[in-house]
Amino acid sequence: MYKEIEIKSITKLQIILLLSLGPTHGYKLIKEIERIQGRKPSQAHIYPFIEDLINKGYLRIKERGSRNQKVYELTEEGKEAVNLILSRFRNILEYVLNNKVNSCINCGCKIYEGGYRAEINGKEMFFCCEHCYNSFRVSHLKER
Repeated sequence: MYKEIEIKSITKLQIILLLSLGPTHGYKLIKEIERIQGRKPSQAHIYPFIEDLINKGYLRIKERGSRNQKVYELTEEGKEAVNLILSRFRNILEYVLNNKVNSCINCGCKIYEGGYRAEINGKEMFFCCEHCYNSFRVSHLKER
């Protein structure tokens, strides 16, 4: 049975993502999150969340590493829960990106950044490149 994992911060999402990559210890989680965020996260944000994952059966202590550090590993249930969470976030990101992405009027390719914008008949249109713009303009003028 799936027990809800509350992801209310970017730090918790990063912990989930890092744990999905394989076994790791708390210190490494902290260092990796610090590298990603550019600031050191508080242990109060890391270890209570790890304990919650352990209590829900999603995480276990695999072994003790050097200096007696606990190495954490997702259980099978944890892997399933993480996949569900990542699927939800993927759906959110796809929705946002699809609403921010333009398609070339001429060839239909997706324009994630850059592109060529032109005003035609008072309407702003998006093209992937100047070549597509010129091609569209020539064919559009021929039709009139």
